[in-house]
Amino acid sequence: MFFASPKKYPARIVLTVLAALWLSLAPSGCRRAATPASTAELVTTFNALRDDPQRHLEIVWLGSPYAEGGQPGSWLQRRLEEQFNISLEVSFMPVFSYDKLLKLRLTGGQIPDVFWLRNAGEVRRAAAHGFITEVPYETLAHHAPAYLRLLERHAPDAWLLSLVDGRNFGIPTFTTTMARLPQTGVWNRTWLERVGVKKIPETLVEMEEALRRFRTGDPDRDGKQDTFGMCPWRPGSSSGSGTLDRSFEEIFGAFGVMQNGWMLHEGRVVWGATLPGARLALETLRRWYADGLIHPDYMTLPIGNLEVRSQLFKGKVGYIMGFNLGNYGVFEKKYPTSLQSLHQAIHPGEELAPGWFPIGPDGHRGVRTWDGSIGGVIVFGPQLVRAPEKLVRVLAMFDALARDPELFIELRVGRRGLHWDWNEDYGIRKRAPYDTRAVASAELMGEGITNQIDNNYGYFAPFSAPQEVVDRHTIPAARQFQETYMRPEWGLSDVLLMADTVPSAYKYLHRLVDLQATTFTEIIIGKRPIEAFDDFVVRWRAEGGDMLTREANELYLQKQAIRARVAAFLVAEKSPAPPAP
Repeated sequence: MFFASPKKYPARIVLTVLAALWLSLAPSGCRRAATPASTAELVTTFNALRDDPQRHLEIVWLGSPYAEGGQPGSWLQRRLEEQFNISLEVSFMPVFSYDKLLKLRLTGGQIPDVFWLRNAGEVRRAAAHGFITEVPYETLAHHAPAYLRLLERHAPDAWLLSLVDGRNFGIPTFTTTMARLPQTGVWNRTWLERVGVKKIPETLVEMEEALRRFRTGDPDRDGKQDTFGMCPWRPGSSSGSGTLDRSFEEIFGAFGVMQNGWMLHEGRVVWGATLPGARLALETLRRWYADGLIHPDYMTLPIGNLEVRSQLFKGKVGYIMGFNLGNYGVFEKKYPTSLQSLHQAIHPGEELAPGWFPIGPDGHRGVRTWDGSIGGVIVFGPQLVRAPEKLVRVLAMFDALARDPELFIELRVGRRGLHWDWNEDYGIRKRAPYDTRAVASAELMGEGITNQIDNNYGYFAPFSAPQEVVDRHTIPAARQFQETYMRPEWGLSDVLLMADTVPSAYKYLHRLVDLQATTFTEIIIGKRPIEAFDDFVVRWRAEGGDMLTREANELYLQKQAIRARVAAFLVAEKSPAPPAP
């Protein structure tokens, strides 16, 4: 039950006030709750306890927000309770309200035993207020060594998500294919053929020529010059889950720059958008925009995939890139809701094609990836220090799921033959009635969770299956697409996993990201000269960038020390690696 709002005030106002209170208490502020025990004391408490599978435990569980349509008593819940001799009190929150509703619940004193936090900033705030307990690396290595080995293999930098003042506050989660592989752009192949381009552009020069012909060559055959080359995502913001500006990322990548994160440059960690390559990318985009190669209103269009897709469907542009718009399913005609099928329903006979990441003048190419994690940390309420058997049981669950791929799959998508079957065209295919949205959502097998096992969206199993298990449950055609168009070496990953893992990000990052998005947009559309980039770099450094950069370099060294420390603890445990499936 959620915290009740006083009747004299609307719940919306109380929610807003409590959320503001949460945010006002900065992670490094003076109102930090007293830590109930030192790291050494917690190690003694947690590590001395051995899980007793015969002891029945009751656990309050609030899993990932992607199961917002879930209902208590699902098959997955019953399966988990039976397997691990527990009773769960579960609750579900709408994904877009999760952060605010969780803050309301925590500030109201109703802290779940186990719950999900999205990112490093949320973990720091929760630790600062005493809403979560430290879980030492030694404890994780002792009780969940198999899971830690998976984490080290798939997302070794994920420890930065749960790091607070040198201590660990939770279990970082990881993803595989979804985070590791870069997403391609989408070309209108029919338009390319109409304007005389015989192959999908591979270099930046070839891309510019194709976009120019889209502008001047009347690819829609209406006798008017009313088409443009490309439409990117509208510049985003640093709000919400830490989403940064991803517009034109393949163009910046052609100049060796990831404009929305931390990169290594000449042996130091730097913000990618301040590098000389970013200026070169802006010069290119400025020229393209002036020549009509970029949709003229891209900066004011609603953010997100729907608007980007609509520009393709409307016949305004012949190339787009957006989140999750460049995988195998997008181009498959036999899928009725694929981008290919939807486009052909509007433009019969037109074909879409996956794009290559354009190669720049110095041979660079690529777009943003997340090196094994898109966020997500499982944390524990401070009351578990007084009930350590619950924390140890949850760690035993994670370890069992890491060791047993079949159990993992059952707790993600249900049991084969009961909830799903294998289909050579689709892979995991839900059986009736679980193929309906209402039933699937209630049973935690719904739209938000999806049929995929390569993400960390699971309510009870909030991490990906190992890559080899994911590959085994991926149809051959999709794997071939990934090997051709989505090679890992074309991914540009943040060396600190995410921009907001830096401790002072809460203080400076939002403003700096907004400054970057505004400056870059104004340069591209010709509102400001290219020299404004140099002014941006000076201002970025002065308004908090230098502080963030210092912390970023310190954190980079710290993450290497953490990895070495965890590796040493695993060696000390002498636990075998999870068996290969």
